[in-house]
Amino acid sequence: MAEKNRRTRRTLNAVRRKYSEALDLDDDRVVFDGEDGETYSFPHPLFADDTWTQAVDDASTTSGKASAILGEEQYDKFRAHPDHRDADVMLMFLDVNQSMQDELTDGRPTRS
Repeated sequence: MAEKNRRTRRTLNAVRRKYSEALDLDDDRVVFDGEDGETYSFPHPLFADDTWTQAVDDASTTSGKASAILGEEQYDKFRAHPDHRDADVMLMFLDVNQSMQDELTDGRPTRS
């Protein structure tokens, strides 16, 4: 059995916690307010489960991606407001991904 080495041995919980702290996340979900005063959320892409990620990846249209990101129930509620567009969900998703990349490359997390 390999000897435990702090430089090469990691635990999933420690790594997840390290990146969650580096991104200053309170939760594994992204929360945003819509123009209708309602709150919407979706999994943070870094911590999303495989089913959600696959649904977003498999969607081939903007509306399909927006629906996959929010989930059908939230998506229907979001789209019921006349000022909400599928592109708004994509902008939020893009902003989260861009912020994550910026934060992880500018201030790389320290070792656990």
